[in-house]
Amino acid sequence: MNDRVHRWSTPLPGGLALLGVGIALGVGSWASHPDRPAMFVLAVAAIGAAAVGLIALLRRPRLVVGPGAQLRVGTLRGPTTLTPADTQSVELLGTRRLAFRSQQLLIEDTAGHLMVFGRWDLGENPAVVFSALAAAGFPVTDRTVRDAD
Repeated sequence: MNDRVHRWSTPLPGGLALLGVGIALGVGSWASHPDRPAMFVLAVAAIGAAAVGLIALLRRPRLVVGPGAQLRVGTLRGPTTLTPADTQSVELLGTRRLAFRSQQLLIEDTAGHLMVFGRWDLGENPAVVFSALAAAGFPVTDRTVRDAD
């Protein structure tokens, strides 16, 4: 692998937008104080949107593949570094639900921890990240659904 560093994370505008929506819903909740049920529903929605936005911003970058085939995974507890020897499997899982297809990147370390990443987490198609991890020497398995339409 070359010495290029690859980074993937949730899009910054998406995280900021969710944080802004949470703040706007919080203001709406405060403004609807005469109507207690509406205030409660808006407050719950505000907390949820703000929490998802804040988590998306705190875990940046989500994945980093650097020189020496090291994979750094950003979590809420701090970054975790994995090498190909520390990784049991990297799988690209493709599923089809009704008319829609989705892909997830599954990374399992030797300690048995399973990490699942989608397009939102990576800000990129998981297949692109999968290819970069394969080029870095990680053990990969492609489990996407391939059918003729």
